[in-house]
Amino acid sequence: MNKKDRKTKTKDRSEVMRELDDLDMQYLNSTTDPDNLDPTYFSEEVNLVAQENSPSTTVSQSAPAIPSDLEHYEYIGENESGWMAIDVADDCLSAHITHIFLGSDDLLSVNDLIHCIRDKFLITHGIDQAIITQVYEKARSMPGATIEERFTVARGIGPGAGVDGSIEYPVLENSRKRFVMDMEEVPRALNHKSLDAIKASNITGLLVFPGQVLAKAIEPGPGDAGVDVYGNTLVEVGESVCLSYGENVVENDNALSSHIYGYLCLSEERMSVVSPLWVDDDAMSAYFVLIPLYEDAPKLTEEWLLRDLKRLGIRHGIIGDAVRKISSHPMPSVDRPQTFRVASGDLPKNGRDASIDYKFDPLKRAGQITEDGGIDLRARNSHVSVTVGQTLLELSLPTDGKVGRNLYGEAIPASDGTSIELKPGLNVECQGENPIVYRAKIDGSVSLTEDTINVNDVIQVQGAIDYDTGNIESPSDVEISGDIVGGFSVISGGNVTIGGVIEAGATVVAGGDIIVANGISGKDTSVTARGLISMGTIHSKFIQNATVIARGNITVGLYIHNSDVRSGGSIKLQGRNKVKSGAIVGGRAVARDRIECSSVGSAMTRGTIIGLRPAPDEIAKCGKLRSSINDCEAKIRRLRQVVLAFEGATEKTAVTEKTRKKLRILEELQSKLLGEYTYISDEGAERLRAGRIIIRGTLFSGVEVIIGELHRQTTDDLIAVRIKQQDERIFFSRPQSK
Repeated sequence: MNKKDRKTKTKDRSEVMRELDDLDMQYLNSTTDPDNLDPTYFSEEVNLVAQENSPSTTVSQSAPAIPSDLEHYEYIGENESGWMAIDVADDCLSAHITHIFLGSDDLLSVNDLIHCIRDKFLITHGIDQAIITQVYEKARSMPGATIEERFTVARGIGPGAGVDGSIEYPVLENSRKRFVMDMEEVPRALNHKSLDAIKASNITGLLVFPGQVLAKAIEPGPGDAGVDVYGNTLVEVGESVCLSYGENVVENDNALSSHIYGYLCLSEERMSVVSPLWVDDDAMSAYFVLIPLYEDAPKLTEEWLLRDLKRLGIRHGIIGDAVRKISSHPMPSVDRPQTFRVASGDLPKNGRDASIDYKFDPLKRAGQITEDGGIDLRARNSHVSVTVGQTLLELSLPTDGKVGRNLYGEAIPASDGTSIELKPGLNVECQGENPIVYRAKIDGSVSLTEDTINVNDVIQVQGAIDYDTGNIESPSDVEISGDIVGGFSVISGGNVTIGGVIEAGATVVAGGDIIVANGISGKDTSVTARGLISMGTIHSKFIQNATVIARGNITVGLYIHNSDVRSGGSIKLQGRNKVKSGAIVGGRAVARDRIECSSVGSAMTRGTIIGLRPAPDEIAKCGKLRSSINDCEAKIRRLRQVVLAFEGATEKTAVTEKTRKKLRILEELQSKLLGEYTYISDEGAERLRAGRIIIRGTLFSGVEVIIGELHRQTTDDLIAVRIKQQDERIFFSRPQSK
């Protein structure tokens, strides 16, 4: 009992007498008749005085003060003339007297100490009377003194260790008795990116079914009961265990069960179930993977398999027959992993491109280069004769693509077939819808451009173009078996084929291709293949002292000598004859894309120019665009001056509004022209960077090389040179000094 909470009964004499005097006066004032005075009142006064003078009262007066830092102390005996403090251990398994004072009260006994311990400190178990007697005797031997020592007067009994909880694995009871099980490799194997890798895996697994109990948590148990010094029963329970689980496992009532049909995985006491379903990266196929098993597999139901497919998000392409087959029979025993396809997506089907079924050979050939550099016209296929009503070709239209769908139901786009634009041109008619049949309306020769088919009349000339025939100008193809004599001209809207030579001073202009079997020769000779109905190519045995321009490629059998040759494609010299074979000597030879030859220049000739530049029509178009842009700029400048002159007017005149409208139109036109000019210029610059000049033999000194606006003149003879534009300069690769 805390001293602060306890009312002390020991009082000094003066205090007792004052209380008695007060009591007397209260009694006398309440009683007027002396005969009514209570005789017991005065006997109570006598007893109080006697108590004051008793021996115990004198002992209490001399008792030492209780230390203020003691919290747990109680008074001893009926008269509470002694006190003691007890410290109980935190685990309540031991109690210790730390302070005791008995004073000189001879009436206190060992039993008073025991009663105080039991009744006031409430310590009931394990009281050691021998120790208490020892404490009593020591305190009694030192009357008036407070004993401060530690005496263990009671001991409890500690509880026995509890039984820890545990985990039982009913799913593994049979297999663990027969196998050393490794269940960590299964998920790694099923995560392979390819079926071949899965099939090559050396793994064994255990299949479980939905709802199958995999593990149970056994509750911890108590140990032997103990008792503390207060008589309380003490019980220690073992530690509980935690069920650790991963995917496809559920916990219920301290048990783990599988959520799916799959392979058990046990890693560091963590249980999970891996699905036997494998889906490829593009989600187009799903397989059931069966691996070697530790024990027979539980029966798979169709419902379980379909549910697991749905759980994976597979909603399209499920192969019902495969699902039923797997689920209708017990799982077979396998030595190596096997796979069974259970779902398959639909691949997209691209549409079929439009196609042309030619009823003639559409490939034009210039004819083979003969050993002497000439052209064999028999193999040229430049003239394909057709008759009226003859089917030229059949055009099959493109088909639409069919959208695919993956296992998740997501659409996979398909491409529609590409169309072919082929217009019926001159003397050609179309019939039907698909295929579209093209037929000739006249007897003539077939010609093809990029998007048009024509049937041209063919003018055939046996012999030369001279005074007997005169000049020829026709929209038809022209075939000449002989020469074109100087001073005469042939102008054709189609192809021109010449079996002889084009002599000095002659002129040939073709809307298509030009083939010259035996060469182009002579001053003031002009040959132009415009490429209006074809690529506009020129094929010749040689070119000498002539001007030759082609929209397409120029192919020469022997040489180019002192000529001005310009190609919108490439210039190629075959070089079959060893004399001047494949040589460009004198003059200019300029192509857009590529030049291939055996040599350029000679030791005796200076002034040969070879190079790469945009095609003539591109240069002409850029020139016209530049001129139009400049014209727009001049007009815009004048109109702005007009608008500026009226800017301060208080009212806008009709003239000003009209001028502003013209200005807007011109500015839009100028912007459009600039865009077109920039596009053509950039495309031309890109072609120049990709262009090449390839010289198989010697590039002689004194040759001027041009690429675009860049110039470079050779100072030495070089062998086997490849020329290109690099870092804004003309670059000779792998040159070798002669």
